[in-house]
Amino acid sequence: MASRFDIPTVYATLVTKVKEIIDDLKTQGISEKIEYMAWDARQDTNTELPNVDLIGLADWTFDEADHMPEIECVILLSVVNDANLFREVEIANVIRNKCVHPIRPEYLTWTVRDSENNPFSQLTVTNFTMLPSGESEARTVRQFGISLKRADYGK
Repeated sequence: MASRFDIPTVYATLVTKVKEIIDDLKTQGISEKIEYMAWDARQDTNTELPNVDLIGLADWTFDEADHMPEIECVILLSVVNDANLFREVEIANVIRNKCVHPIRPEYLTWTVRDSENNPFSQLTVTNFTMLPSGESEARTVRQFGISLKRADYGK
């Protein structure tokens, strides 16, 4: 089957990138019990959230003007019991390092893979924004806005 640059493939790429962040956070000991949350999934609003840090994709868009796809997404982070925000700041840095080179002032490129995990396309981050946080008694909530553009138009 030929590799396709389509909406399900883009969504899978975004979710995979968030799951890579989760793996990094656990490996580095920053948030060992963090879980993926599908924030856009239609859920019962009366259900309590698990008592762990949560991270997931939210509010993503796909715009294909002139056959040049542009993707906007939010990584939504909810951190529990972090009064001084030290863990949140460490998590924010891991998220940023998936988007912006940690040393050089340049955005990073993400590999798009097909259903058989073969690389066939690329998305380049074109913007990274850490937005203001919200807070409740036990949780903070912060959104990270990310813009991406297809980097391999010829394929």
